[in-house]
Amino acid sequence: MRAGLAAFWVLAAALEIYRRLSGGLPELLGVIGPWSVLVMTILPVVEAAREFRYHEPVEGTKSALWALLGIVTLLAGPQWLRFG
Repeated sequence: MRAGLAAFWVLAAALEIYRRLSGGLPELLGVIGPWSVLVMTILPVVEAAREFRYHEPVEGTKSALWALLGIVTLLAGPQWLRFG
């Protein structure tokens, strides 16, 4: 799961670089961007809860740390990745 999360955040960073260089992104990304960030914020929390339940606190902490990227992005990230 962590590889998929890493791939998502690398893709989001690449799209942000593209947006800054070209000046825009397709409208569809502005619509699905915040929802995908929200999902990628909730999934690590769910995975962490599952790992804590199976008495794997180190792995649970690693998973929970991935949620921080989503929280920071939703609060202070690029406009196309935030609600509002």
